[in-house]
Amino acid sequence: MTRIIDRKIWGLTGGIGSGKSVVSRILKEKYGFKIIDADLLTEETYTCVHHDLENAFGKSIFDLQGKVIRRQLSQCVFGHPDQLAKLNAIMHPAMTSLVRHKLTQSKNNVILDAALLFEVGWDSLVQKTIVVVSPTAVRIKRICKRDCVSPEVAMMRIQAQMTDGERVRRADVMIYNILDISSLERQCKHIVE
Repeated sequence: MTRIIDRKIWGLTGGIGSGKSVVSRILKEKYGFKIIDADLLTEETYTCVHHDLENAFGKSIFDLQGKVIRRQLSQCVFGHPDQLAKLNAIMHPAMTSLVRHKLTQSKNNVILDAALLFEVGWDSLVQKTIVVVSPTAVRIKRICKRDCVSPEVAMMRIQAQMTDGERVRRADVMIYNILDISSLERQCKHIVE
């Protein structure tokens, strides 16, 4: 995809519990960025690849309305690298196509908010990459509170993702989040201006 230079098209990433959503909200509310949230696109993608998902994982991953039960699908793939690879082979190409479409349709400055920005190669679709990092202990606390899981489960989720060090190495800009909204706002202002 050709990069469009008359507007900002930035990628925002960060590990689970890093505070990426807060940064995304600041960029939207204070600076008018349109947010393309990869998590929200997942539901749309599930619909597009329904048949492939059913063939790969069976009908048990769907509710009575035919929507994917995320928890059920997660149980099928978590801890099973071959099953996760199968899911990724179905989802990533379809999501990439949808992301490209959304990026080209937007007339505004855009933030592509994606936890897997680097892993799926979407950093090649944006002009600048921003990573949000936060201390592991803070992330564990957030995940436990948000998802009602134990610290051990939260840590397993963190360890299943790319490391912060790798994200920082690959990103153009880093935002450090230590639960101080004014600090986040200052860092966002510095990036935008």
